Amino acid sequence: MALGVQQSGADRVSLAGGLETTSAARRPRRRLTLRRVVLSILLVLGFVVGALTYSVLRTPSWFAPPVIADEAARQRVRNNLVNAEQAFTQSLLAGRPFVYHVYQDDLNRWLAMRKEIYARVDELVPKIVDDPFIVIEPDRIMLAGRVKKSGADAVLSLELEMIFDHDAILLTAKTIRCGVVPIPIAAADLKLDFSVEADPGDIWPGSPLVSGSLIKGLRVGSRATWRNGGVPYRVTGLKAQSGRLDLHIEPEARQSSRRNHHWSDDDSD
Repeated sequence: MALGVQQSGADRVSLAGGLETTSAARRPRRRLTLRRVVLSILLVLGFVVGALTYSVLRTPSWFAPPVIADEAARQRVRNNLVNAEQAFTQSLLAGRPFVYHVYQDDLNRWLAMRKEIYARVDELVPKIVDDPFIVIEPDRIMLAGRVKKSGADAVLSLELEMIFDHDAILLTAKTIRCGVVPIPIAAADLKLDFSVEADPGDIWPGSPLVSGSLIKGLRVGSRATWRNGGVPYRVTGLKAQSGRLDLHIEPEARQSSRRNHHWSDDDSD
């Protein structure tokens, strides 16, 4: 006699129903898990995009262009510029090499009033840039400004590499940042690679020959003639310090012409 266990039809139905119930119970859990995974990915992507947007549009703490609102303050800036010019002239007329200090705060105040002081300088600032600002730190210079493009409002900054040779100073953009985010120079389609061709004395009275662009290399001549006194001079060295630029100046053979002039700094050495 064969031994075995015989399942009734009811048992088979009950077993099949149990399997179907278990499978059906798992489906909602899988859907719930999938939703959680998708939601987590979206949250991470949203956080990354939000953080990137904040970093791009964030105004760096060091970006603080001066606001010169009242006429008394503007007159102080003009007086400062005249004093700086006179100090440079006196040092040149002494006929000995000297170190001339150009201070960051002075430069930024002059930039803020560039339309009144040197209209040519204003022409060199790209039209999409507002509030040009300079930062001078040990061995580096940064140019920055507020850029408004395609509805965005962000601070763009260029860190410049300075290379000095016997007849020119070469300034080239080393790093570009939008907010605090570095961007590839090749991808910075911000109309910054414009060329400058300026003859001696064209940008400010006594300025040197300037040619090139900041992206490909801006070449600033080391020789010029200071109009106030008609004294030619040569820059023999420069050093970026914290908050100032030290220019090593050597007067050359003086010319006979004497004409009025207007330029920079309230301290000379």
